[in-house]
Amino acid sequence: LAYTYKQYRDAAADVAAALHSCGVRNGDVVALMFENRPEFHVLDAAVMHLGAISCSIYNTSPRADIAHIINSSGARIALCEQQFAARLHEADPRLRVVCTDPGAPDTRYLADLPRAIDFDFDERWRSIEPDDVLTLIYTSGTTGKPKPVELTHGSMVAEIYLAAEVLEFR
Repeated sequence: LAYTYKQYRDAAADVAAALHSCGVRNGDVVALMFENRPEFHVLDAAVMHLGAISCSIYNTSPRADIAHIINSSGARIALCEQQFAARLHEADPRLRVVCTDPGAPDTRYLADLPRAIDFDFDERWRSIEPDDVLTLIYTSGTTGKPKPVELTHGSMVAEIYLAAEVLEFR
């Protein structure tokens, strides 16, 4: 699977409109549980462009850790591929689970979600502030329960500029 930049942007805008229609707003936490696949990056970009906070869950995490992360982060909605839907439901039955694959029990299929007509993707991402939280990265839990690390939009931009300096990226 390959995307041009325009296809990537359009796909992220489409998912953002779907999430907006589900009530996801600035500062809301959206859990993500996927294997390494291109769709993950589109979904993550959609969440960050909404000003919501992505929270990836390791796909090897035991149910107790998944429940802890969902509870600790305050996530009320999760995006996943079909193979992880049941584990997310088991970890927290109240969690709304949206699946990128059709047919997963007790989930909504992402492609079937309505898209908010009044949603302005460009206006939404332009309103995000540097101090807004971009993502929560949970530790592996080797020293106890997994703990969240907050990264802001501003800290990520700073990392990109630093990497560009070191790598002579233009």
